[in-house]
Amino acid sequence: MGENSSVEIIVANPGTGKTTTLAKKVASLLKEGVNENDILCITFTEKAADHMLRNIEKEVRKQGIVRADIFGIRVSTFHSYAMQYLKERDISPRIVGNNYLRYSIYRSVMERNVFNYQAEYIIDQLIPKIENAIRYLKSFGILPDQIARNKCIPDLEDMYSQEGVSNATLEEVTAFLSYFIDIFRDYETRKNRDGRMDFNDLLIKFLQIYHEKPARFRYVLVDELQDVNDLEAEIARLSGDNIFLVGDRKQAIFGFQGGSVSNFQMFMDQKGAIVSKLGMNYRSTSRIIEYSREYYEAVSSQGAEELQEFRAYYQEEGEDIDLCITKDPYSVVLSRIEEQLPSLQNTDKKLAVLVRTNGQLEEMGQLLTERGIQFSSTISGGLVSNARRDILTMIRGIFSSQPEDMVNSLFTPFSGVSMRDAFNISQARRRDRLDAEALKKMIGEKGGIPAREFDAGNLMELFDSVVIPVSITMGRGYFDSAVAIKQGIIEYFEIGGEKTLDEMMDFLSFCDYGSDSGDSESNIVLSTVHKAKGLEFDQVLYIPSGERKKRSFIDVVMHSILKGTLGKDSREDLNQEDVRVDFVAFTRAKKKLSIVKKPTNGNSFYIQGKTTLIDPPETISGKQQRKLYDEAYALFLSGNLEASKSLLEDKRKWVRETISSYFQGLKSISFSMVNTSTKPFEFLKRYVLAVPLSTKALSKGTRIHKIAEDLFTMEPEVSEEDRVYFENIKNIHREIEDKFSMMQTGAEKNMVMDLDKAFPEIKEADGITFNGKIDAVFSDASGDNHLILDYKTDRTSDYGSDHRQQLSVYRRIYSVGTGIPENRIMVALGYVSLRGSINTGKIGYLLDCNQPRPSALDTFKKHLGELIHYRNDPEYFIEALMAKEEDDTLYRYITRYL
Repeated sequence: MGENSSVEIIVANPGTGKTTTLAKKVASLLKEGVNENDILCITFTEKAADHMLRNIEKEVRKQGIVRADIFGIRVSTFHSYAMQYLKERDISPRIVGNNYLRYSIYRSVMERNVFNYQAEYIIDQLIPKIENAIRYLKSFGILPDQIARNKCIPDLEDMYSQEGVSNATLEEVTAFLSYFIDIFRDYETRKNRDGRMDFNDLLIKFLQIYHEKPARFRYVLVDELQDVNDLEAEIARLSGDNIFLVGDRKQAIFGFQGGSVSNFQMFMDQKGAIVSKLGMNYRSTSRIIEYSREYYEAVSSQGAEELQEFRAYYQEEGEDIDLCITKDPYSVVLSRIEEQLPSLQNTDKKLAVLVRTNGQLEEMGQLLTERGIQFSSTISGGLVSNARRDILTMIRGIFSSQPEDMVNSLFTPFSGVSMRDAFNISQARRRDRLDAEALKKMIGEKGGIPAREFDAGNLMELFDSVVIPVSITMGRGYFDSAVAIKQGIIEYFEIGGEKTLDEMMDFLSFCDYGSDSGDSESNIVLSTVHKAKGLEFDQVLYIPSGERKKRSFIDVVMHSILKGTLGKDSREDLNQEDVRVDFVAFTRAKKKLSIVKKPTNGNSFYIQGKTTLIDPPETISGKQQRKLYDEAYALFLSGNLEASKSLLEDKRKWVRETISSYFQGLKSISFSMVNTSTKPFEFLKRYVLAVPLSTKALSKGTRIHKIAEDLFTMEPEVSEEDRVYFENIKNIHREIEDKFSMMQTGAEKNMVMDLDKAFPEIKEADGITFNGKIDAVFSDASGDNHLILDYKTDRTSDYGSDHRQQLSVYRRIYSVGTGIPENRIMVALGYVSLRGSINTGKIGYLLDCNQPRPSALDTFKKHLGELIHYRNDPEYFIEALMAKEEDDTLYRYITRYL
């Protein structure tokens, strides 16, 4: 900006017509004789850019400016403006999306062995957060080579002590700082090697070469100033002689993308800046405006002074704001929607359900779908969780050679076999220990989808012939998810390198695709607040988020890098964002605003004289009759005509019969079986249906227990990977010897005992045996005192009380079997694989000699009594299964037969 440049800022409160104001500014410039090619208008989305252009055209026509060629005005997003600028200078970027970034993060995390979590948690929870952190830092122009680790550590230590980070020590967070820089660098290296750029790279490259090849406009107009990040603010400043900015810092809700109130303030503080305010709201009733203003003024100081002029144009007071505080907001909202449906029919009125997160969006959308309520969505909401799980399980089963994968895939709607056949195959596999080839043959005989060789062609054919047709029968969410996963497969095969099934499955697990769901013409709109920004609705039902969570270790590292690299601390700005999100949600409503909140901090939304407290309906919709897919039709589409016909003819309640048969034949139980009896659906999957359970953690546990068993009789051969566990086991043995003067006298002792002998106080326990295994037994020289040791491969010792409950049972069984009094038998837990959340290279051990509480055995006996009740009365189990409804496709298939 030169000496004769100017900055004009319009602070536009919600509903005050900021887009119209911007369009009028363009029209006035044209009227003054400014050439169309000298005007640049910038906003954030292509949709907003189109809307802006239409408003400019409307205003130009309204003012009768005949000569204007509005298409000569550049109306653009920041990214498309930067891309066009680069192309005009012979730089043609190949853009990568967020999935490429997540894929790179995943590879780095796994190759560097960063975390000690299970892969599922890493993929679902950590990789998206690391992705957001990298994109956030790049929005400030920070690249990995600019980060000096040592400069960040002091700020990291301060933030760690201030924020109260859970689940990670300071040592671990400091280690993650180094990991994060490496992950960030890996991404940049891979991307640059492939000749790719991401959206932040467009802005960074623009600024790198701008001074060599400047492109200036006389006037630059920027919408949504509060959402401008550092790079975008600099681009706007450099691109024009005169800058016209419109925004509202009270609506700054994109801080996670680098949007900053500080940039808003930076422009306002410029010398000579002209600032004016728009306060007249043309959207909402007086009551909604008054409530929104008082709520914001009570909890935030950022921009609160701008609300003095915030008032309603229309002289309609309107209704009080409804506030319902309930433990089940989704059911309350569903009930309110059902009440409103008749009044919405044959009108153009819109009722919006606004939520904070995609998780809330999916849960609410699923309830609406199950009730058969049509809705539209303003969000590209990602995949439906059940659909993703079912489709990926099916893919793995078709292309894998592992029996567990093949059997698991049979319990999805895509398998080509009926649920009964899936059960029979699963039982046969467990009973006869069938290998992969035998399973393939059996599945083929039942008309199931045959196994295929892993390649792109076979995957595409499978989707076109089976997955997408069957998904149509499952509803819009499944269909959208199937199309999205197919898109993800195409993207995976476009990325260079050797392709494997495991790697593709991981890629599909963390890739983020989705399309708008629901009927686009519906009166019901479901959206996050972020996607609803700029929109308006006759009624708004708002479900705020819960209490603010502690900052994660990823957040602490991200903010310490920002502070250590640029000297900026944006934490306070982000801390205030919840209030601004609420404010945006409130001001989307035209006639009616209702807030449905869980009890945590619910009263903070109550304002005397403006709010009416509403009790939850006496009969909340609760369990709904679910719209289930037609299994017979799915079998027909999968090509299994005989099974489809047979299913239509079969009216017997085979699931009920299967459950009854299982419990009638139940003769032997284990601790884990008794423990799982409190979770009926888990029990059904694991024991009744024999759905395989196989994880890397179980595999490691088996190896470690074998090492411990061999150590009792010989010096075992141990791999380098398992050497640390071997040493930890020996250290635990030495500690037992030192503390209790005991030596090991047994290993892997099998315990089989009649249940009524061990627990005579349990009624109707006759005819059942208990099976268990003691990892190690230690005794003193006199043989009077003994210790039962259970090895644990847990990452932490947080679940010690649960483990001790198991040991209390084993002590009872061992005492009855050996005649040794229980008070002569100690129990202990030997943790051999203790490590933090983040890999610091240390794997520790712990001998936990705390004894079970007296109530531990009582709890077990209570659960045992429940399992025996199931055995004696299978209908009781069915009632328990139906009472604990699960958000799982298999659950829905099973319960439709009950």
